[in-house]
Amino acid sequence: MTYHVKDNCVKTLILLCMVSLLSWIIIMNQVIFYVHPRFTILLQISDIILFIMLLAQCMHLKNSLNQNILRQEDSNIKSYHVEKEKYKLFFYYVTFVFSLAVALFIPSTSLDSKLIEHKGLNNTISDKVKSGMSVPIDNFQDTKFIKISDKNYVDVIQNLYCHPADYVGKNVEITGFAYIDPTTQRVSIARYVISCCIADASAVGLAIDSDDKNNIVAGHWYEIQGTIHTLVCKKDASPVLKITWSNEIKKPLFTYIFVQTT
Repeated sequence: MTYHVKDNCVKTLILLCMVSLLSWIIIMNQVIFYVHPRFTILLQISDIILFIMLLAQCMHLKNSLNQNILRQEDSNIKSYHVEKEKYKLFFYYVTFVFSLAVALFIPSTSLDSKLIEHKGLNNTISDKVKSGMSVPIDNFQDTKFIKISDKNYVDVIQNLYCHPADYVGKNVEITGFAYIDPTTQRVSIARYVISCCIADASAVGLAIDSDDKNNIVAGHWYEIQGTIHTLVCKKDASPVLKITWSNEIKKPLFTYIFVQTT
């Protein structure tokens, strides 16, 4: 087997692996472990382009098998050319091989409560967000019971922290994983919010108060109902959910909250 044939075989194999991996991520809906679902169309386009490149590379491989270019060259020139190309192509291929190795040997799993210890829990809302929310949203203010779902998660949490006094006494239901602050031992129910990709994932949650905190295990998922109260800390009032009912549930298939941007 000549050098050109080997080179084309490697290229074909790399492209085949890339197409297979990207197709598997899309078909198995593993996209949410890496980027916002709105980027799925871009991944699909990339997969199609890679597939076209694979077909073209297969044609190159076929032609290299039918032609024996290197045999027509002088042996000295051939040796120099091959050795020079080997070093050059090694650096070209290592990037793709490394990417494939990472994807194959590092499992696709969602973030858990342990990451909060490094990134922190966002129990406060930035001044920029507060300035754009001068009044509570009517849909939340006019009802006595608020069910926090994937669709309204960010809106409800932002309103609770921007206008905690307006929601005192309201019954709220929230689902998320438990996080226990190692310093204060305060328990919160949180979800990871993503606006672009997994790199910008931010844990956003609601502090809870319960007489039975010892039965709440960090990292486990719970469905909780309670009443909103306020806790004043450093002259700032923060919402706290006083638990009236809780139930440990199985970790859902889709754990992230994706921010819908316009």
